[in-house]
Amino acid sequence: MNVYATYEYEINNEITLLPTVFYRQSKASSQFDVFANFMFNKNLFLGVGYRQQVGLLFNIGMLAKERFQVNYSYDLGRQGPAVGTGGTHEIMLKYLIGKKGKST
Repeated sequence: MNVYATYEYEINNEITLLPTVFYRQSKASSQFDVFANFMFNKNLFLGVGYRQQVGLLFNIGMLAKERFQVNYSYDLGRQGPAVGTGGTHEIMLKYLIGKKGKST
């Protein structure tokens, strides 16, 4: 089970705050993420977050096309099972489905 929630709060015409909560659960474990993402000029994303049992996360992303988003994330791996990894890298590809919203 995965639960994802975000809200767009427009700070000004160029900057939007996107607070995000992500919870995932499997038979083996569960994990909780909290992010503060900022969107600049409706296409560049920068953020910082916290992942339960892992620690601090940083991310950057951009809208490559009107509905296609590419993100890169790095976690420091300072807590729990990730301590020995020295951190991990993630690349995420996202396709936005549905009606065109305010941010796209």
